[in-house]
Amino acid sequence: MTSSSSPARHETGTDKLLVDVTGRVAVVTFNNPGKRNAVSSGMRAALAGLLGALQADSEVRVVVLTGAGDKAFASGADISEFAEQRTSPVARAEYDSGQAALDRSWGSLEKPVIAMIRGFCMGGGLLTALQADIRIASDDSQFGTVAPERSRPSRPGVASVKCLNRARLARLIEDHSTPWLVHHPRKLATRPA
Repeated sequence: MTSSSSPARHETGTDKLLVDVTGRVAVVTFNNPGKRNAVSSGMRAALAGLLGALQADSEVRVVVLTGAGDKAFASGADISEFAEQRTSPVARAEYDSGQAALDRSWGSLEKPVIAMIRGFCMGGGLLTALQADIRIASDDSQFGTVAPERSRPSRPGVASVKCLNRARLARLIEDHSTPWLVHHPRKLATRPA
């Protein structure tokens, strides 16, 4: 990837995850507006590789995350894939391996990340926003997690929200709101969040 004065579109392997680099800024767009930017397994795999590429690109100084359309930043995982990817032990292990690869990519990214949030920011979308150093939310943004009673037992995504990101949530919103957000299927509007 190289810098230029006009945006340069870079290949991610899917049209559902776009990256444009202008100067030293890479804008990563979740491009699945028909499903409120739900993150498919293909998008997740592409994002893991993309984060590594952006880290290696000395021209890129900052990464901006956004969602296509005006309804959502990212609404979480694409639930239409759950029956295929989360039911058998083999499929589950593959899914978990993909998530672990993405987690490692986020952990290796040393460049500042800005999340430009508009609309829904739910479940895995919230986890993605929590990776950002700066989160800018529009007045119509809504934040929430997966309700434990609606998710499958021992689902790593829920465990991630509950355990790994509770400290981040506590820093972002008042401490007494964190358990409520983690354990309730409700959404928080931008103002309370």
